[in-house]
Amino acid sequence: MCGRFALAYDSGDLPRLLEEWNIPVNTPKDTSSNDRHSQDGETTPNQAADNQDIFEASYNIAPTKYSAVYRPDTKAIQFMRWGLVPFWTKDVSQFKTYRTFNARLENLQESKMWMRPCEKKRCAVLMSGYFEWRTVGKKKTPYFISRRDGKLMFVAGMYDYLEKEDLYTFTIITGEGPEELKWLHERMPCVLEPGTKSWDAWMNVTKTEWSTEELLKLLKPEYNESKLQFYQVTDDVGKTSNTGERLIKPLFKEDTDMFSVKTEKKGAGFKTDNEGKIGDSGGHAETAKSEDDHEEKKYSKFPKKEEQERTIPADETSVGNQVKKEKKSKSPKDKRTKRKRNIVDMLGNQKDSRGKKELKK
Repeated sequence: MCGRFALAYDSGDLPRLLEEWNIPVNTPKDTSSNDRHSQDGETTPNQAADNQDIFEASYNIAPTKYSAVYRPDTKAIQFMRWGLVPFWTKDVSQFKTYRTFNARLENLQESKMWMRPCEKKRCAVLMSGYFEWRTVGKKKTPYFISRRDGKLMFVAGMYDYLEKEDLYTFTIITGEGPEELKWLHERMPCVLEPGTKSWDAWMNVTKTEWSTEELLKLLKPEYNESKLQFYQVTDDVGKTSNTGERLIKPLFKEDTDMFSVKTEKKGAGFKTDNEGKIGDSGGHAETAKSEDDHEEKKYSKFPKKEEQERTIPADETSVGNQVKKEKKSKSPKDKRTKRKRNIVDMLGNQKDSRGKKELKK
């Protein structure tokens, strides 16, 4: 499952980042003047977008929020709402998008919901990385999975367009998780890399027929340790109103060398948290289940935390450090006590000496 991800770049940064992958990117001037009719006859206006005012970096994108996808038919970046709403939907307000923010790879050719988007409306979802929660008993621990080189990550997605609402929506495709990550979660987004066979096939707009076997072979999730990485992050990511850069920073000091997003961003300023400034639905990465899970999962609540970056040194809880801290905290007190005793003893000696003199007299 992929229920939360980060995109650490403004819309103005994205065309350059795609060009670094040798991915052609059209500008609004190239595409927005002409509407395009898709191969199944549905109207899908081109909305290429690279204006900085359209999207600001967000480190905690949840279902129903807007984010960037790359459309191979227009060769353009477009911003769509996460949680696919099919073109035949009559009432958007009654449609349960919590069932459609993920699409199971093994069901793409088995479900009416996914068949047409898989054939005609494939895309790649842009992200810096995604969050996953490890569940042990009642405890849920968040991790961030990203590219080891800090570059933009792409995952397989599909989109649809509801003409009467002029609404674009997308979903992220997930498959059975690889053995290396099953300790974290049983499912994983289908990560794509430009220039590979999987990328070329998924981006090939002329291909409109697929078999389940073909899709499973093409998009099956893999964990390549030389290309991907994971590390634990703050529990604050569980609250959707928290959107700052600190959410994707390693929680532990020994993992800080993995935080390489800034290298890719090349000095562009990160956005600060908007915590407490926008509406919050609260919750956890697994905010809901896909259409195939047939049940809704509500957000869990997390207590509010102070606005500060939390990086815990690796040896913070070691016995040696605790002893040092105790010695530090006790030493000033011990010195004061010792000094006080010396003064008391001195006064006592003076009293004794005076007393002896009086007795002699």
